[in-house]
Amino acid sequence: MAQAFTSLSLISLLTSPLLTFCQALPSIVQTLACFGRIQEYVFDKLTPSPDPELSMTTSAEGVSREAMELQEYDQSTASDLHLVSFNNADISWSPETQVVLNDLNLNIPEGITTLIGPVGSGKSTILESILGQTTLKRGSLNSKMTKVAYCGQTPWIIDGTIQQNITGGTEFENSWYRFVISACGLEADMKAIPKGDMCRTGSKGVSLSSGQKQRVSLARAVYSKNRVLVLDDVFSRLDSKTISVISSHLFSREGYIKTTGRSVILATHTHNIIVLDDGRIVDQGPYAEILSRRPDTIARSFMPVQNTPIASPVKECLTGEKADEFQVLISSDVDSIHSDATTQKRGAWSVYMYYYRSAGFVPVILLVFFSGIEAFGSNFATIWLQWWMEANEQQPNKELGKYLGVYAFLFGLSFLGVVAGCCQVRVVDIEAKAPLYAHFIETIQGLSTIHAFKWESRFRDQGQSYLNESQKPFYMLFCIHIWLQLVLNMIVGAITVIIVATMTSMRDRFAAGSIGVALNMVLTLNQSLAQMIRSWTMLETSIGAVSRVRDFVTGTPSELRSLTTPSRVEPEWPSHGAIEFAGVTVSYNPTSTPVLQNLSLKIRAGEKVAICGPSGSGKTSLILALLQLIDIQQGRIIVDDVDLSTVSRNTLRARLNTVPSDPFFMPGTLRFNLDPHRNATDESIESALKKVGLWKRISNEGGLDTELSASDWSIGERQLLTLARALNVRSSILILDEATSSVDWKTESIMQDVIDTEFASSQTIISILHRFRHIDRFDRVALLQGGKIVEYDSPQVLLARNSEFRKLYMSLQEH
Repeated sequence: MAQAFTSLSLISLLTSPLLTFCQALPSIVQTLACFGRIQEYVFDKLTPSPDPELSMTTSAEGVSREAMELQEYDQSTASDLHLVSFNNADISWSPETQVVLNDLNLNIPEGITTLIGPVGSGKSTILESILGQTTLKRGSLNSKMTKVAYCGQTPWIIDGTIQQNITGGTEFENSWYRFVISACGLEADMKAIPKGDMCRTGSKGVSLSSGQKQRVSLARAVYSKNRVLVLDDVFSRLDSKTISVISSHLFSREGYIKTTGRSVILATHTHNIIVLDDGRIVDQGPYAEILSRRPDTIARSFMPVQNTPIASPVKECLTGEKADEFQVLISSDVDSIHSDATTQKRGAWSVYMYYYRSAGFVPVILLVFFSGIEAFGSNFATIWLQWWMEANEQQPNKELGKYLGVYAFLFGLSFLGVVAGCCQVRVVDIEAKAPLYAHFIETIQGLSTIHAFKWESRFRDQGQSYLNESQKPFYMLFCIHIWLQLVLNMIVGAITVIIVATMTSMRDRFAAGSIGVALNMVLTLNQSLAQMIRSWTMLETSIGAVSRVRDFVTGTPSELRSLTTPSRVEPEWPSHGAIEFAGVTVSYNPTSTPVLQNLSLKIRAGEKVAICGPSGSGKTSLILALLQLIDIQQGRIIVDDVDLSTVSRNTLRARLNTVPSDPFFMPGTLRFNLDPHRNATDESIESALKKVGLWKRISNEGGLDTELSASDWSIGERQLLTLARALNVRSSILILDEATSSVDWKTESIMQDVIDTEFASSQTIISILHRFRHIDRFDRVALLQGGKIVEYDSPQVLLARNSEFRKLYMSLQEH
């Protein structure tokens, strides 16, 4: 018996280290998998960051074929007046991808220069190349730009206040800051937004409209006072009035750009124009010369403009920013999110009760039952051994087979439990690492801006700071566990000494088996206590996740009517497409001002209606109300004699064909994104892509089974993809929410032709317009102001009289 308990004691001492090793195996495997990625990153040929005090010469014949070499600027390679010079340059987005800009020979002078061209022609690629974000495979790129400010086509907004986004971490200058706010048309917005410029923007600027995000990004570029501004289609989401304000403050003769001698490279039209087609420079020069040589190119890309010394940045109308009330709602939500995120949660009994109620009665009873079995099984082995040894002393080796058989069965059964348990293991470490993850994502999304402003060191230091903060809880917990192990070992050592001393002094009163059981249990007592405390700590930490889930479920506003409410509509509904808004009042929350006020509108089946109006007039809110994405406080919306309040929201949204202003794509193939419900054949999908002019590129890249990466497509091309997706949806109602907001005039004409020819004349079309070039294609125009329909008639009638729509139309021609 002494040998048995000695062996059991040794096994017990080895159990905890072996268990720890087995628990660490998944982490070890994950660590080994990371080595390959780390090695790939370390050996990757990265472009060194240029010295702020040096100009840049980039050549494909540098250290290696793909690497870019930085040298002091050689004045012999470019004129003093040239900011950037491309010489026989072939450019791709990465060393592994194909060339997208071919044989570029281009000189960009100081002053105001503009790139024009159709969707996907390479305008943004040239700007990214100037900023060093692409790969130069052949030729050279010479630049003498040292201080650059960048404003991308997709605004980059960090999770902070509006003021922090504009100042960009630089010193705050109140007078200069106020000028920038005024010059970028943000004064009225700062007054309307709660907390003004101290309002938090939220992740990706969720509390701001698209136009506001664009202006904040532009204000950041202007506030920097850098000598060169690189602006990528920054006016596409702004209305004509805002464009006029920005133009007069920044781009006019008396504007900031001209008076301070700044240079601008702009994706629109000004003095010097560069014309691109299929990734190649086809012409460049002053606007007047290009107009005389290539009148068709200018006509396709722009509306007719006057030949003024500095042309207006863009000839576009309204983009329909989201209503102010929506911004107010989200702004308050963002503040509350940040407040909640910094609050430390702990396992209150109410949270445990919520967790148990959510799990259900039966799972909780099973949890308690199996926990009892686990506790019994982990300690019964010692008592079992005592029984075995006592029985073996009376009848040696008589029941040895029975005991070994039981052990063999339990040994095999344990593997099944380990496999099942490993599938459920998940480490929860959100609270401390959330700021680190958010900072990492923001940095990845804003690399072009960070490099242009030379903020690499600041963001690197911030990332290091977040990393240090995220590790503090882990290090503290590790130290506590070490301290706990030491204390428990000392306590168990003292208890062991007491037990041994007591039993040796009174050995006649205790059986040998009882002494063995006591000593063995004492030896493993510290491990059991440490494991219990660690498990309890992990439970307290993990219950915080349950608390957040409970707060989200109970505190997040949900749709008043279930998505799956049974619908009392026919399978072919809506078959005609007649729509009526009857006294509709809508607001984004019960306490805010209504964005639609007692709105009444009748659209006959088969009509094509253009929805127009200034920013914040309620255009987008009207579409959201039709799709039941916001709740109607008063009135009704009737489609083909059916009140939408009686229709399941899932059914309604599936029956309406919608082309949004901000294209959204799921991870997957082109086929999946163009036909997610698998209702169309490959032939029909291919036909739709040919109609929008994208099939040639898709077929060259592998066809419909190619994985769709939205970042590889320009914003205009993404809008063409959404139109192609709409062509495969059968519905009597088509909704176009600023579907042409990011495309040139030629592409817009193609899209309008596709809409006119491919969608039957019997289909009802509702389109939010921000440009009026094709207004004559619509049967009626609904002009919204302040959430009300102020005019509703044919465009010819409205233009023939002194109407509000005529004033809006004429303001577009002036700007």
